[in-house]
Amino acid sequence: MIPDKYKIKRFEADELKPEETLADALSAHSVIEAPISRRVFSAFYTFIIIALVFIVFESFRLQVIDGNKYATLAEQSSSLKYQLSPLRGIIYDSQDRPMVENIPIFDLVAVRSYLPQNEVGMNNLIKNLVPIVGQNEGELPKLFEENRNQAMFLLKRNISKEEAIKIKSLALEGIFAVTNAQRHYINGSASAHLIGYISQVTPEDLKSDDYYYLNDRIGRLGLEAQYETYLRGAHHVFDFKKDDTFDEQIDITNGQNLFLNIDSSIQKQLYKSVSSVFAAAGVRRGAAIIQNPKTGAVLGLVSMPAFDNNIFENSAEPENVSKINKLLNSPDRTLLNRAIAGRYSPGSTIKP
Repeated sequence: MIPDKYKIKRFEADELKPEETLADALSAHSVIEAPISRRVFSAFYTFIIIALVFIVFESFRLQVIDGNKYATLAEQSSSLKYQLSPLRGIIYDSQDRPMVENIPIFDLVAVRSYLPQNEVGMNNLIKNLVPIVGQNEGELPKLFEENRNQAMFLLKRNISKEEAIKIKSLALEGIFAVTNAQRHYINGSASAHLIGYISQVTPEDLKSDDYYYLNDRIGRLGLEAQYETYLRGAHHVFDFKKDDTFDEQIDITNGQNLFLNIDSSIQKQLYKSVSSVFAAAGVRRGAAIIQNPKTGAVLGLVSMPAFDNNIFENSAEPENVSKINKLLNSPDRTLLNRAIAGRYSPGSTIKP
């Protein structure tokens, strides 16, 4: 028996009869059902409509507006094809003498899917790479981590032939030495403002032109920048295979060559003369141009102060980093081509 103090006393007035659930007006209790306000439904429908509009807009943006960009990124992150820049076109003077040339180099490339999958293997790989890449064991893991979403990425540009042979002999998992080329400007400072230079593409370059890939280089100054679309050519591909080798595709389209009115002999002599005159007069800034008076063809063009445009080809080297920073921060605005961009009073040359 359950003691009375544990019993729940029920009263008839507290019980809910079945018919009272169907007719609020007949119930002795307070209102059992209340209609949901129309405002609640309106707010709910408005939220659903806004969410659907947002989803449709984002889908349109991702698939139509930015579809090509994301398709390219997806292909780069999953493909085992390494896009190599083609050989840039050669720039010749009026006597068909090259003023720039392409020098063969090797790039050190890592392929994500072939890298060791365990910590011990990665540690051994990093120890072997340290003397080649020139970084300590603490920096290399950061490099691999920064490129964790890339199917393949550049470890170091322009390794020596001996280093490339060593990489091949060590047979490091996921590490390849790939042939490439870099620019060499034959006249250096004598034609730096005229020829210009090339450098690594930036995120802004990748957004503005679908042609470029992460490891491409682009003309930044002078003729290299002005005729970029003609000099750059079309990409070719290294396709990495399961046997740790790569095959080069045959469909290579190199850049177009450029032929100038410039005479490189006159160009070098003009630079030499202007440099000596400026040094004797204590002048740092200025420009000089030699033209054919009959045709107006520019035979030589110099801007002072000059710079060595070859330092941009190995911009990662410590000595070149300091030189480039000095150029970029120069109070003389060394990179300004005063022959075409300087503002001067015409003086007596305007009278004829």
